[in-house]
Amino acid sequence: MASVIAMLTSNGFTNCDVFFGDSGTLEQDVINYNPDVLAYGLYTNEAVVAIERLKKIKKEIDTFVVIGGMHATFYPDTVKEECVDATCIGEGEYAILELCEKLRNGENYTSLASLWFKTNGTIIENQMRPFISNLDELPFPNREIFYRKSEELRNTPLKHFFTSRGCPYPCSFCFAEQYSAMNDNKNFCRFHSSEYLIKQIKEIKDNYPLETIKFFDSTFTLNYSHVRSFLPSYKEEIGLPYLICSRFDRINEEIAKLLKDTGCDRLGIGLESGDEWMRNEVLKKRLKDEDVYKGAAILNKYGLRIETTNMIGLPGETLKQAFKTIKMNQDINVRFAQFCVFLPEPKTELANYCIKNGYLDKGYDFRNMPRSYHSGESPLKQKDIKKLCNLHMFADFAIHYPFMNPLIKLLILLPNNNLFRFIYQIPYLIRSIRYKDDTVIKLIKRYWFRAVKQSY
Repeated sequence: MASVIAMLTSNGFTNCDVFFGDSGTLEQDVINYNPDVLAYGLYTNEAVVAIERLKKIKKEIDTFVVIGGMHATFYPDTVKEECVDATCIGEGEYAILELCEKLRNGENYTSLASLWFKTNGTIIENQMRPFISNLDELPFPNREIFYRKSEELRNTPLKHFFTSRGCPYPCSFCFAEQYSAMNDNKNFCRFHSSEYLIKQIKEIKDNYPLETIKFFDSTFTLNYSHVRSFLPSYKEEIGLPYLICSRFDRINEEIAKLLKDTGCDRLGIGLESGDEWMRNEVLKKRLKDEDVYKGAAILNKYGLRIETTNMIGLPGETLKQAFKTIKMNQDINVRFAQFCVFLPEPKTELANYCIKNGYLDKGYDFRNMPRSYHSGESPLKQKDIKKLCNLHMFADFAIHYPFMNPLIKLLILLPNNNLFRFIYQIPYLIRSIRYKDDTVIKLIKRYWFRAVKQSY
């Protein structure tokens, strides 16, 4: 969204504003602002709530509503909703700019690539345009508009940056492979130049609080030559500690040493399952156990802290397999392990697998999926699913305090409750306190609220 806003403001549409979905007053804020165009970016699990919000807004004001993001890309027919005027498929910078120019000039817009419209009950389906090949042609994301509206975003000492777009891996639980195929698998993985990135980061560093950077690329070390080019410049011209996301099989001695020498503090890596068959045959991670142990050993050798993401409640998963995930996290010396209950994204390969094998009803789609990845709920129909959902709440404790495992095996027999959900939040709370995300009192209130409201 920040990139789309930057494209608009750099082309003369300077009267832009942003409103946050978790504000509690989103609908009324938008109604009061009364925009000519309302662009709404959303994920699939947010779609039901978003449509209800848009219905309320459209009832009060006459605004042109275009939705974007992954939900619009895979459900472009959402344009059939009375409260939606257009859906944007794929990257939206040029599509939204051209739409706004056409609307401003009173010109016909219904043939614009990457946009679906409806006119007189007829759906107009335009083809998705190619991925933007030169990312450096884009203006820097407009962060100022977000910082102006949110003191928390502005003042947080840790800020996010992307150095690339796209992911080449075929994980069955993700949209990436289908998304790439929509453009005939051409030009999906693209990278910013070092010069572009350094200039962008400097602009933020010079104007806002910034102590640590998180590079939010799905696999920061995917392109070794890009890493070799960027990180020495980063160390020389920025010199702040940073975090990355990566894969165990994209770590070697050279890359680990370079990460350590240039200020990398820790890596977030998707393990997802400690059971190799589950990880590769069901999740299609293409990641062997030996790659996990080898990559982790190198990272530990160089003192680079490992944080993992993991899923529990996978289709057909047993409690024994789930505890294998906990054990592997222990074995590789993970500092923090994020666990969530597997939530099938409709239309992904894995969601289709679940339907085919009876773990999900045939009518499963975004309308009946849980709203949160961390709610502790699962739509899967299988043995021990409630125990597995409870286990995810205690998994980080089980990793770091294995003597608690006999107690945890008893606790997971009980019904899910607010105490379980708060226990789940404690590792996140400790990490936030450690990295000074806010005052201790505010953080405790925030995470208790998340536990009670199941809002993540």
